[in-house]
Amino acid sequence: MFRLWFQAAAVLWFARGSVGVSARLYTEEDPLVILSGGSLKPTVINSSSAWLVQFYSSWCGHCIQYSSTWKALAQDVKEWQEAIGVAVLDCAQEENFDVCKDFSIKFYPTFKYFRAHSLSTDRGTIHRGADREIQSVRRLMINVLQNHTRLDRPQRCPRLEPYSSSELLPLLGQRSDHYTAIIVEEPDSYVGRERRAMMHAVCQPLQGS
Repeated sequence: MFRLWFQAAAVLWFARGSVGVSARLYTEEDPLVILSGGSLKPTVINSSSAWLVQFYSSWCGHCIQYSSTWKALAQDVKEWQEAIGVAVLDCAQEENFDVCKDFSIKFYPTFKYFRAHSLSTDRGTIHRGADREIQSVRRLMINVLQNHTRLDRPQRCPRLEPYSSSELLPLLGQRSDHYTAIIVEEPDSYVGRERRAMMHAVCQPLQGS
């Protein structure tokens, strides 16, 4: 009986230790925003930018395995942060229990995106896609930005719709002190839109944007 009790105690101690070790999947040194029960709503509600938030649990094996990919994604799109931010919230933390329940988080990880200028009643839209690799999530973020109207899109979001020939030709005929790059691509390509989102962080938008 003593041996069984000792084994059970050892297992319990190990489980608690594992949670403690994995509780910090993300740190302030990572290129993303770490949210809490108190900061989630002030950050994503009526924000001037859109947000993509991963609700995770620090004891979830899938979340632990995916954390390196999420960090790499955040690093990859850090130039987009004024248009769409990347964030995380740990639902395993006791102080986050209520907000995770309020936002209907029932499995981990759950990915939700929030449009810019969202209402106080908005609880985000779940991304249900099975493909969560960096390139696929980048395209999701571009789609989120492009689905905003001209009036409600993030303040620092460039125009992502392709230019028509009637819009483009006058720009090419103007004398200017800057260069105009033209990307010709298939309708389902993301190359131009991704480059546009990235370049907007350091360049002035084209006329008409």
